[in-house]
Amino acid sequence: MTLERLRRSDRISISIPVEIFGADFTGEHFVEHCKTVVVSRHGATVIVSRKLAADLELILKRPGTKKEALVRVIGQIGGQHEGYVYGLALMDQTVNLWNIYFPDLVDSQSAVGRALLECSHCKNREVVYMNEVEAEVFEANLCLQRNCGSCGNSSVWKSVPGELVEDSMPPHSAEQGASHAAGQGAESATELAHPAEPPASVVSRRKDLRIKSNMPACIRQPGFGEEVVSCDDISRGGLAFRSAKRYFLGSRIEVANPYAVGAANIFIPARIVFTQELPKEGLYKYGVSYLKK
Repeated sequence: MTLERLRRSDRISISIPVEIFGADFTGEHFVEHCKTVVVSRHGATVIVSRKLAADLELILKRPGTKKEALVRVIGQIGGQHEGYVYGLALMDQTVNLWNIYFPDLVDSQSAVGRALLECSHCKNREVVYMNEVEAEVFEANLCLQRNCGSCGNSSVWKSVPGELVEDSMPPHSAEQGASHAAGQGAESATELAHPAEPPASVVSRRKDLRIKSNMPACIRQPGFGEEVVSCDDISRGGLAFRSAKRYFLGSRIEVANPYAVGAANIFIPARIVFTQELPKEGLYKYGVSYLKK
């Protein structure tokens, strides 16, 4: 399994405390408290203070819960001042180590935005794919009204913090959320307790290629850091934004849309497919196309 195979599901940038049990590349046994950088249905990237060898099998445990899983070291991705960054793959992918429901990626083809949201009633967490109307409502309210398959309530769903101290959700919530999501259509999340009503023009444009949006997004390019931008428009296949930075045509990037500072954000691979200089504004306009896995 390569590092690319860890990308068969959405990847969430989120810091979750974990414990690693096993042996390092010298064979010395260790126990280390560390944090995730990214999690997915199939594994995670973590920061570890010691060197690990590829193909090592380790035990990954969630402190404060009874959840643990056998993982395999795929390889080193990079390094930070805290330590080395490694990709880990779950050996048993039926284990929901993160208490997060990940829908199938094929369901994302009709999404114009995606976010990790949490039920305000029971703390059930799901990756939510938003259609055009839901994206407009979320942009205005920073939350959605959805039916929760875990607690059975129609509740307000909000973004999950980007750094978790402990897991407060019931251990069965994510499993129940999985059975619920199969029967919940994207149309269920269009009302709020005190909503800002989506404009009628949005509803009439739902089948159009693009919709106007000021939704914040984050552009990430290896070696060049991150930039938070405001979208000009969004669609199921990509988005457009303006920036003073120079991105070259054909450049591969990662995009989080929507994006919130301090929240768990979902970055997906994309490519710059259109560039236009705007001399009067001192900016460039870019068109971005999401890459299909």
